[in-house]
Amino acid sequence: MRSLLASFFKIILSIPFFRQKYFTFHKYIFNPYHLFIGVKKNVIYRDTIQLNLDLGDWIQQQLYFTGDYEKNEIDYLYSVLQDGGFFIDIGGNIGVFSLNASKIVGKEGRVYAFEAFKPNYEKFSQHLSINRFNNVILEHLAVADKNDYIEILYNENYGNVGMASSYLENFTAKEKVKSIILDDYVRNQQIPRIDLIKIDIEGGEFAALLGMQEILTHYKPKIIIEINNIALKNSSHSEEELIRLLVDKGYSQTKVLSRNENSYNAVFECL
Repeated sequence: MRSLLASFFKIILSIPFFRQKYFTFHKYIFNPYHLFIGVKKNVIYRDTIQLNLDLGDWIQQQLYFTGDYEKNEIDYLYSVLQDGGFFIDIGGNIGVFSLNASKIVGKEGRVYAFEAFKPNYEKFSQHLSINRFNNVILEHLAVADKNDYIEILYNENYGNVGMASSYLENFTAKEKVKSIILDDYVRNQQIPRIDLIKIDIEGGEFAALLGMQEILTHYKPKIIIEINNIALKNSSHSEEELIRLLVDKGYSQTKVLSRNENSYNAVFECL
């Protein structure tokens, strides 16, 4: 019944007028009544990418009903990455950025993706398998400023696996995962170039940047980064501190790709 209901709403939301109201549907109907808990759907995303979606999750539900997620950010990948390029995805979630990057960079390019939260890592891995993408190296690791172990915290009541973080104040589950310094990883893997890095790790962005100072100096990649003031505050950092770290390396903010109440996704380039 829930699966049929999801199919019905997908038809309704395919109408442009109603699609614009998706977030209203989610806020007042889908989320309060938990309509799609346990519902799984297979879809073709952006014409060629197969996804196995769990509609109980906020991000995956958006992909199913609207056909996209963080569209401006994904479009930016297509505008800057090229065949043979190298992309690093820090906070890969279920793989949406990396799967698109994989298509763009082709057989001669490489995608290095890091996902610390195991449920996301497993879903991401499944998507690589069903799409037979061989140019993506997926690591179940956290990117930080130390080679150690950190705890990833998650609240199962949020219905959004993208919110797993080391800095949640209220959580119902946790897992311990190995953390790495990206400078060391890149050196050990002998990665020859880095064109673009995307960072979205719910407050861990400052620590990740601290661990890639050599990369910022020598590779000078473009960076897409989420700046979430609440998450940064929980990690004892701030937007100003994060931006200062980048500016000190010669970076400037060149675009804001999307914005909501507490956060925004921005592009930084070394000019």
